Amino acid sequence: MYKKLFLFIPFISLISNQLMSQNDDEKTVDLPPYQIRSYWFNHHSNQDYQSGFSNADLGKHHSSDIASVLQQAAPEVGIIRKAGTSNDVIIRGISQDNLTVTIDDGKVFPCCSNRMDPPISQISSAMVETIELTQGAFDLKSAGSLGGSIRIVTKEPSAEEMFSSSLQIGSFSQYKASLLAAGGNDVFNSVFNAEYSQSDPYEDGSGRRMTDFPDSSAWAIDDYLEQYRDEVAFKVFHAATKLRWKLDDSSHIKGSYRFRQDEDVLYPGLRMDADLTKTHEFAITYENTEFGDPDSSLEIHVFHNWTRHDMSDLRRKSSELNPMGMPRPQYVLDRGWFMESISEGSTSGLQATYSKTGRHLKWESGLEFTQRDWDINNRLGGGMPMAGPAAEIFNDMIPDTRSQVFGAFAQAEYLIETGKRLDFGIRLDRYETTANDPLDFLTSQIDGSDSKEEWVPSAKLVFRQDLNDSTSWFAGIGTTARIPNGQERYIQLQRPGTMPNWLGNPELDSPRNTEIASGISTQTDKLSWNAKVFYSWIQDYIYLGRLTTADSSTLAKNTQSFFNIEAILYGLDTSVSWMFHENWAFYTGISWQRGKKETFPPNNNSDDLGEIPPLKGVASLRYVKDHWECSLEALYADSQDNVDSNIGEIVLDSYVVLNLRTRFNISDNLHVSFGVENLTDTTYASHNAIVRNPFSTFTVVNEPGRLFYLNLEMHW
Repeated sequence: MYKKLFLFIPFISLISNQLMSQNDDEKTVDLPPYQIRSYWFNHHSNQDYQSGFSNADLGKHHSSDIASVLQQAAPEVGIIRKAGTSNDVIIRGISQDNLTVTIDDGKVFPCCSNRMDPPISQISSAMVETIELTQGAFDLKSAGSLGGSIRIVTKEPSAEEMFSSSLQIGSFSQYKASLLAAGGNDVFNSVFNAEYSQSDPYEDGSGRRMTDFPDSSAWAIDDYLEQYRDEVAFKVFHAATKLRWKLDDSSHIKGSYRFRQDEDVLYPGLRMDADLTKTHEFAITYENTEFGDPDSSLEIHVFHNWTRHDMSDLRRKSSELNPMGMPRPQYVLDRGWFMESISEGSTSGLQATYSKTGRHLKWESGLEFTQRDWDINNRLGGGMPMAGPAAEIFNDMIPDTRSQVFGAFAQAEYLIETGKRLDFGIRLDRYETTANDPLDFLTSQIDGSDSKEEWVPSAKLVFRQDLNDSTSWFAGIGTTARIPNGQERYIQLQRPGTMPNWLGNPELDSPRNTEIASGISTQTDKLSWNAKVFYSWIQDYIYLGRLTTADSSTLAKNTQSFFNIEAILYGLDTSVSWMFHENWAFYTGISWQRGKKETFPPNNNSDDLGEIPPLKGVASLRYVKDHWECSLEALYADSQDNVDSNIGEIVLDSYVVLNLRTRFNISDNLHVSFGVENLTDTTYASHNAIVRNPFSTFTVVNEPGRLFYLNLEMHW
C-alpha cells in the first residue's frame, strides 16, 4: 500500500500546497550578522527584534560557535557543551539526529561517534545569512524531522562589489579573523568567505580551567596530562565560495564549495580529543522562478559532502597509565596514544521541488534522495606493561554503514476565506540501513541482521484564523518519523577490562513523533506577544539502555545499547517584545518542557525522560541612539532535577547569567564592538546531555566564566 501511495504523491501535488508562506508565517529574530527565523509552522507576525540581538554585524557576539549564539537568542534552544567550539544544540528536549540540519538544502550529519563535529558547526558564522528553526513534527520537506529542523542559508553571490573583514580578540587568548568578498556582473557573480579562530582553554567562574575537567578521582586516567592543560583548546578554519550563472531573467545555476578544518579541539567531557577534522562539500543548484508560467517555480539541488575525523587520547593520562596507575606498554608510550578512532563519512543527495501559487491555493511537491555512508575504526592498545601489539583490540566500530532515504512529499496552503487558512500535507519515505562490513562482534553478543527496510508515512494538518488585524491563533497536528542511524543499529565497540561494551540494536524501529500544538500571537507597532503549547506522543523513541550478563547468557559483560521505548513530551513557550520608547526596547521569553517514559529500557526504572532541559528564560534591554547601541542581557535556567540517573545524568543547579554588549559605528565603513559575557563570573553548567557518547566521561563541563571581547569590522 505504501509503495502505491509513494508513486501517487507527486500527483497529489496538483491539489495541494506548501504549509508555510514565509512572508506571512515567520517570526524573525535578527542576529549578527545573520537572522534566526524561529517559527512554529504558523508564526505569521514578522518581528525585527528579539532576545537583545539586532541586525548588527557578528562583532556584537564574541563567538563564531553558532550553538552559543542560538542558545542566547531563543529560550527553546539549549547548548550541549563539549568544548570551546563546535558545540551542539537541543530544541525543546530534542537533539542529535532527531533534528534535521541542512545547509543550503544539503543534509549535514556528524562523522564522529561522539558528535565532535555537530552539523551546525560545519559552516562559518560569517557566511550565514539566515537560520530557520522549525519546532515540532511539521516539516515535511526534509525527511526525518522528528522534533524539528534547522535550515541554514548562506550568503548569496552578488554582482555588487563588496569586501568586509573583521578582527576579534578576547579573554583566554581567543582571536578570530574573517573576510567576506563578493562581486561580478549581471551574468556571473560570486561570494567568498574565509575565517580562522583559535583560543586557549577557558576558565569557569571559579577559575577552573576547562582542561581541569573531568578531574575524575574514580577514573583519573581520563584527566589531561599537565603539559597539555594550557595548550590551545581549538584551531578552526573555514572557507566557502558560491558562484551564480544567470541563464535568463527567471533561471540560474549556482555552484558552491565549502571547506572546514578543525585541529587540536579539546573535549574534556569525552575520553579523547579531536586531533584533526576535515570536511569538503560540493553542491549544484538549478532554479527557475517561472517554470512554465509566472506562478510556478522549480528547484533542483544536488550535493555531496565528505568528512575525515581523527581523535585520540594522546593528551590524557590514559596514554601513559592504565587504570591501576601502571605504565602502558613501551610501544604505546612510543606512539603517544593508547586509543584512537579514525572516522570517515559522506552524504550525497538530490532534492527536486516544484511549487505553484494560485488565487486561493499554494502548493508544493518534491522528491528527495539522501545517502549517508559512515565508517569508524577504533583501536585500543594493550593494558599491562609487558603487553605487546598482539594484545590490542581492533574494533570495526561503525561497520561501513549505509543509510538511504528516498521520499516524496506534497503540501498545501488553502485560503478558506479571508482570515482563515488550512495547511496540510503528506509525505512517504523508504528507509533502509545496511552494514557492509561483518558484524562478527555484534552478532556474537546479540541477535540481529545487517539490513533493515521500512516504509514511513508522515502528515500534517493545521488550521489558522486571524482574530483581528494584529492577533491570530492556530491549532494543528503533525506526525513524522526518522531513520535510525548506523551507530544506533550497528555500533560494535569492545572495551577492555570491566568497562561496558557498546552494541547497536539492528532491530530498532524508526521512532515516530505525533504532536498536537496550539498557539496565539499578537503584534502591533510597539508590542508583540506569542504563546504556544504542545504535546507529543513519541513511539519507538530511541533511548539508551544497559544489558547485564543476567539478561542474556551470550553477553561477555555488561553492555550499553539502544532500545525503542514509548514516551511523551509536552511543554510551552512564550515571549514578549516591547518597543516602549524610540530608543529603548525590551524582550523576554521563557520555555519549559517535560518528558516522561511510558515504557522502559532494560534496567531502568526512572519515569523521567533523560536529556530534557529545565525551565529557561532570556531577557534583554536594548538602547539605540544614532551611531551607538548597548544591550544588557540575562539568561536564567531552573535547576535540572528531573533527570535519569540510570543513564548517567546528574542534578544541575539553577543559574542567572548577565551579558553586556555595546557597539559604535565610527563611520559607514568602520564599526567597533565590545562586550562582557557572564558579567558576574557565575559558575554554572547549562545542560548534561552527554550520555549518548560512547567515549563519554559522564562529566558535565561548566560554561565559561567572565569573558571580555573586542571586535573591529571594516566594510568597503
